[in-house]
Amino acid sequence: LQRHWRDALAEDNLGRVAGLCWRGLRSYFDAPWFAAALGGGRDEQFPDAIRRAIIQGNLESVLDEHFWYLSMTDNAEWNERLVELEYSLRLRTSNVALHESGPGSDTMRLRCHAAVPLNEARAGAVHAAEANPGGPSNQEEAPRRPEEVRRAFNAPFWPHMLVTTSIGQEGLDFHPWCQTLAHWDLCSGPVALEQREGRVNRFAGLSVRRAIVAQLRKIELEDSGQSPWQWIASQAERELADRAGLSPWWVAPNAATRSLIFTVPGSEQPARLSRLNRERTLYRLVLGIPDQADLLELIAAREPWDGETIRQACLNLSPFR
Repeated sequence: LQRHWRDALAEDNLGRVAGLCWRGLRSYFDAPWFAAALGGGRDEQFPDAIRRAIIQGNLESVLDEHFWYLSMTDNAEWNERLVELEYSLRLRTSNVALHESGPGSDTMRLRCHAAVPLNEARAGAVHAAEANPGGPSNQEEAPRRPEEVRRAFNAPFWPHMLVTTSIGQEGLDFHPWCQTLAHWDLCSGPVALEQREGRVNRFAGLSVRRAIVAQLRKIELEDSGQSPWQWIASQAERELADRAGLSPWWVAPNAATRSLIFTVPGSEQPARLSRLNRERTLYRLVLGIPDQADLLELIAAREPWDGETIRQACLNLSPFR
């Protein structure tokens, strides 16, 4: 942390840093799934197993990259950043209520472990949790607001999987530590698909950073005592920058976002995906033109269309090449 915030160990800030370590990291590593995964054996106690996992998993590198990303993209003060990270580390599993449609329907509650839903908690449940913040089940049962879940997902810790409906399709960023998008159901049109994939295709996203590191792997890292990511960033801007200003943080060689589609034998999803990709290609031809729907209909009616001709004529909105 001191590589990015020189005053981290100053007397006025030491309490906040200690709080992050004690209430945040200690609480995070004290979770049951770490005990189940590491556990220790006859020759190793659980605290020793945690220390071994931290060293072998290179937690220092993860935190260094995250602190560098915050310093590059976030304008908040460091005390505010540490508070948000502490709250993210203290996020725990919660129960999700499933309601059937219709009056008097039954409610079924499920415990979420692997994935966390991004949805609006019912107002009554939220108020009840706020009224009893020290209750025995507050940490596990209190409903989470979407903003709390989003901040936790954008940190390199749990949760590692986020489940969302159209509430997360527009206007929210999930790219800091995510490069895989799984479509439970395909979008209805090309504009919605661009918006959905744009949640993880953004400035200095995870896929971009990984591509930059792969490009600079042959350059020897200088042991100057500074953050490795500060050095990587300076090298990337020197070696990979272009005149358009998109590289290296918007466009990076071989950067790729994975999109997954769930299909079963006989499903219409593959055919829908093919049609949707074709519509998106045509949509990029008419971007910014009034009455796009009418022009799209005229273009689509022309057969046959040569794919290479379309690609050369359309605007390429993809941040990756």
